[in-house]
Amino acid sequence: MLPARGIVVAECRHATTLAIGLLFFLYGARLSTRAALAGLRHWRLHGLVLAFTFLVFRCWGFPVAYWCPTC
Repeated sequence: MLPARGIVVAECRHATTLAIGLLFFLYGARLSTRAALAGLRHWRLHGLVLAFTFLVFRCWGFPVAYWCPTC
């Protein structure tokens, strides 16, 4: 709500990280085993997301970082 300044910044970072981790844990904890296994069956979608994340975006990012170092 308000920007953190000074010593409070470190505590806010820890609290934010803890809150996000707790949110993901609670969402995953309520997920049924059947739904989790059904999600794993979409291996083509997972492969596409991984390929874009680790290959395509890097191939696009390196030239942009070279041509525009201040971006």
